[in-house]
Amino acid sequence: MKKKLILVLIALLMLALPAVALADFGGTADATVADILIENAVNIAAAFFIALIGVFGAWLTAKLGKATQLDTVNHAQQELIKLAQITVGELKQTVVDGMKAAHKDGKLTKEEIAQLGQLLYEKTTAKLSASAMDVLTAAQVDISALITGTAEHLIAGMK
Repeated sequence: MKKKLILVLIALLMLALPAVALADFGGTADATVADILIENAVNIAAAFFIALIGVFGAWLTAKLGKATQLDTVNHAQQELIKLAQITVGELKQTVVDGMKAAHKDGKLTKEEIAQLGQLLYEKTTAKLSASAMDVLTAAQVDISALITGTAEHLIAGMK
């Protein structure tokens, strides 16, 4: 960011130089060919730098917009991950322990695991803010896979 700021300052300085060069110093009105060429060269250079600043400004705006968008998506993902972790803990206390106790071996069936996965998805997305859901959907993030991956990681840590 410092390099970009320095480039902008240099461009502004280059715009200031033609203004100083064209300033009236109170001399005579003798206009030589060299003076006219210098004045035209300064005008061309000023127009070039003005155009350059416009292009640089558009490029910088695009880059900053992209960085902001990525930051927004990252915050939405972090919110979803946190909510998935909370929901896993809630389901363990309210549902999973009872399901395991109902079986002699204390293990869940594949159907029960699928049912818990669906319940996890529903409860987590219900807690997710609408703006975070919109951001993740617009960024084409696989919300289900992110919830499942978070849950699997958390459950593996519990074992």
